[in-house]
Amino acid sequence: MRRGVTALRLTLIALGAMSVGRAAPAAAGAHAAARFDIVSPCPFPTGSVAAERLTCGYLEVPETRGVEAGPRLRLPVVRIRAAEPGLHDDPVVFLHGGPGAAPLESGRTIERFAGHPFAASRDIILFNQRGSAQTEPPLRCAALTGNAATVIAADVDLAARDARVAEMAGRCLREVANSGRNLSAYGAAAAAADLRDLREALGVGRWNILAVSYGTLVALEAARIDAPGIRSLILDSIVSPQSDLFLSEGPRNFSLGLDRVLDSCAADADCKAAFPDLRGELLRVIEELRRKPRTVVVAGPGGEGEVPLAVNWHDFLGAIHWMLYNAQTLRLVPLLIDRTQHGDLRVLSYVMDRIYPAPRNAAPGPSPAFFAFVCRDQYTAEAPRPMAPADPAFGGFSIVSFMASACAGLVGDPPVRAPPVHSGVPALLLSGQFDPMTPALYAREVAADLPNSTLVVIGDSGHSTLSDFAACQTQLAVAFIDTLQASAPCLATPTRPRFLLDATPEIRSYAAPSR
Repeated sequence: MRRGVTALRLTLIALGAMSVGRAAPAAAGAHAAARFDIVSPCPFPTGSVAAERLTCGYLEVPETRGVEAGPRLRLPVVRIRAAEPGLHDDPVVFLHGGPGAAPLESGRTIERFAGHPFAASRDIILFNQRGSAQTEPPLRCAALTGNAATVIAADVDLAARDARVAEMAGRCLREVANSGRNLSAYGAAAAAADLRDLREALGVGRWNILAVSYGTLVALEAARIDAPGIRSLILDSIVSPQSDLFLSEGPRNFSLGLDRVLDSCAADADCKAAFPDLRGELLRVIEELRRKPRTVVVAGPGGEGEVPLAVNWHDFLGAIHWMLYNAQTLRLVPLLIDRTQHGDLRVLSYVMDRIYPAPRNAAPGPSPAFFAFVCRDQYTAEAPRPMAPADPAFGGFSIVSFMASACAGLVGDPPVRAPPVHSGVPALLLSGQFDPMTPALYAREVAADLPNSTLVVIGDSGHSTLSDFAACQTQLAVAFIDTLQASAPCLATPTRPRFLLDATPEIRSYAAPSR
């Protein structure tokens, strides 16, 4: 038995006793349906951030727009005061990805944003988008929680994995709909309307939107409906309204990222000398794992105990997918391929335990909000898009190859794809060269409709390029938000990854057994 590729668990935070303050006064013109309630002490994990820097509470909005007398939602909100207040009155609001991520579940998130370069002189506003964990009431279903939420099975092929995940997702969507929730009310357009309501309820005249991954689609919708309230857009790892990244374009996007790693290694003298036949080695690893998966032993939940993990060909590609998300871990991909092909499983064991969504991290998989958003925004049953061409060597792999089948069970109004967003708002668009999910072609699609935008492709990065606060692109973003001009001295020197040619001391000392 093995812990399967996809862990489908919706993690809920139990909130302790709290006191609710009066509603913050709404700005003139604010939507009567929206209200911000201050809560003290802060009901969310705040780490080591001083309480005086934080204002916490909930934004109350209608679940279904246009039905003000219907069910209401309460969305968690934290405003982090600038380290040096009073310099700027245009805060930064952060839009998370996923969809369905919940940044306020972790005190580490608030700590990191409190120390963000933006927070030196501007307030930063964080909120969990509708449907995410901690929203009230949350979207939840038995199919994705508890023991039923974790796929534990003997090694199976990709099609069997996808069928099981899709069946669970379909049951989840039907359960949510049967409970009285309106699945049609979950998508980028509704989240953008919440964002506009939040700005007005907080009394903010104009703010700057910092968005990553799926949050960029919400940001673009906000630019469509609330352009006067947006001073600037910083979009990182962009999802365009025209994209089909969770459906027909998933395998293409992954193969673009991996092919670029292989090509970059071949173009780098040191990497090519160390791994002269990297593509051939990868193909042999895939074929060997098709015939016989290899088992590695990783730490159990919380780092306690041991869990045997069978790694087949699509698990191996899944591990590479997650490695391509991060500028540091993508440097390890050639070494992983080479050592695995030569039978040394220490790097593979390390990757499956520390980088892959491993048991030790109790990593949540897709939530009900993930399926609701994606199926609402992208799935079209009547005219599905043909599969985009992908490198056939990777067998059509995508971490979300189950989505078409999952969305086929969607309950609610027929999805409608949004048209492109045309806006003159100053925008900085960032894309990682090796991003396996949102390649730069999406950023180019968006840039074509934003005449006041600058697109920068980060040559040594993958997904979520602004994760490194010291990186050139973060310096660029800090300068942009101050001047609305995209310039930074570090841009003069093109970047490329410095691939690891040998195991680090941490990997060499990694002692988990494998077989």
